[in-house]
Amino acid sequence: MLEIMYVYDLVIIGGGTAAFAAVTKANDLGQTALMINSGLPIGGTCVNVGCIPSKYLLTVGDKLYYGQRPRFKALQTGHTPAFDFADAVAEKD
Repeated sequence: MLEIMYVYDLVIIGGGTAAFAAVTKANDLGQTALMINSGLPIGGTCVNVGCIPSKYLLTVGDKLYYGQRPRFKALQTGHTPAFDFADAVAEKD
């Protein structure tokens, strides 16, 4: 049986944003890289469950809050926009 062995200049453990930066830099330097990732999907915590999803939910809250409190007197109608938290989480996902 023929075995094939690959040789890499850089082996990265993890698949988060730092791993992508390392792969990009290795490529810029003409090096080969192998990324080993287990657990979270590629992109890491920030992309999948941390920073970006949190910012989405904060933006939803911002739009709801300020939508109920217009800055201009001519726009104050007393209208309260509908809000469904389950839909907001589903859209985030």
